[in-house]
Amino acid sequence: GRNALHDAVQTNNLALVNLLLQKKINPNALDPDTGWSPLSYAVSQGLEKIVSTLLEHGADPKIYHTDASTMLHLAAAGQNMKIFETILPHCAVTALDSENRDLLHYAAKSGSAAIAKILFKNRGTVDTTDSNRRSPLHVAIEHGNTAVAQLLIQQGAQL
Repeated sequence: GRNALHDAVQTNNLALVNLLLQKKINPNALDPDTGWSPLSYAVSQGLEKIVSTLLEHGADPKIYHTDASTMLHLAAAGQNMKIFETILPHCAVTALDSENRDLLHYAAKSGSAAIAKILFKNRGTVDTTDSNRRSPLHVAIEHGNTAVAQLLIQQGAQL
């Protein structure tokens, strides 16, 4: 269940995170209210040093959330390139959440052109559709993310 590490992460208290990890607190405990681990919170809040510290102490980046999203989904939504690149080697770039959204859908929604460019290199298609039949291009346009929409069109997204 939820432990003090969740709170230390959510308050961005690196010193306390380190102390708790030295005392062997479970870095993979899931918050019963959200299903999130301390790493989930650190990734979603863009806490680079805490993400690295948690990974160094055995936090599992492959944990799936209740909506089937991964740490990479959170990183793509958060637009933090360093965190995304840190998590990328640990997770499948083809993972879909419970709404059938892939990482490119998340990058399109958040407006992260830099993350979208990385995803173009690591995946085959730009036209996957979610459970509502929306492609990443639809999502980028819907959220007013012109730069990502332009990149998707340049990559051959269906209009």
